[in-house]
Amino acid sequence: MKKKINKSNNVKFPVTINKFENIVSNEFVFYNASKITINDLSIKLKSAMANDQGITKHDIGLAERAVYKVYFKNGSSKYVDLKTEYKDERVFKATDIKKVDIELKF
Repeated sequence: MKKKINKSNNVKFPVTINKFENIVSNEFVFYNASKITINDLSIKLKSAMANDQGITKHDIGLAERAVYKVYFKNGSSKYVDLKTEYKDERVFKATDIKKVDIELKF
């Protein structure tokens, strides 16, 4: 029996922090880009903020406000609090993401 291997996909979309563009990576690797959750996206964004800006999970936890809004190509959007772990298991395609705006207030 053949084992199905999940192929990784590089997905690009613009990410802003407090309305500043290009301060975090805009290319993300998803190992199953056709089936990701909001929690998967949050993990990728937190990792990019830590690597590119030195904003750690601890910093996010201490922030007065730490949210992002993900915009989808179909016109819908969703606000997500970075301080909480979401249990929303609805899946979507990473390629459906149009852009992400992150708002941090310390």
